[in-house]
Order: sequence, then structure tokens, then C-alpha cells
Amino acid sequence: KTVSLTTLQRVLQNLLEEGVPIRDMRTIIEAVSEQAGRITDPYDLTDAVRRQQNMGLPPVLLVQHALRAMLARFLRRSLPQLKVLSYAEVPETRTIKVTNVIGGNA
Repeated sequence: KTVSLTTLQRVLQNLLEEGVPIRDMRTIIEAVSEQAGRITDPYDLTDAVRRQQNMGLPPVLLVQHALRAMLARFLRRSLPQLKVLSYAEVPETRTIKVTNVIGGNA
């Protein structure tokens, strides 16, 4: 089922008002499209599309080891909820789900 542009805009505005980042637009659009057949109210759709942060999983920035300390200090004031880890700190037994890549090659 299709979602009107007005409804999508309201969902995005709701997410922003609640402090939920909307940079991962692909995931948001997928969640809206999955729910659109059952849910038409923009506020209910907003509830349905909330991701990683609202599942109790903190957002994590994964960086090269040499950059970790500097970026952690730099981002601490503006994004205190963001965890900055280096690749070396992630055990090989852990599965990582990449939701976004910032610059460089993935």
C-alpha cells in the first residue's frame, strides 16, 4: 500500500521532535512501507518505525583505533549517548549490523 507524502513527512517530523535521528532513511522507508497496510495514522506509524535507539541498544560509531580517543572526546559533549569504539575493541564473535557509513569506503 502507498503512503502519502504528507504522512511520511509527519512521521519524519515526529521522529525529529522525539530526538530520533532520520539519517538512515532506507530503514525508515522500509519500516513505513511494511506497516502502511495495517497502520495509517502518522503517530502510530512513528511508533512502528523507531529503530536501534528505542530498542535499548545505544548508537555506536566504529572507527580506526588511532581515531577512537580523539573522536570520543570531540563528540562527548554534543552526543553523549554515542559510544565510540575501535574495530580492535569488538570481539570476533560479535555480529555487527552496519546501519550507516560516514565517508571513506565500507
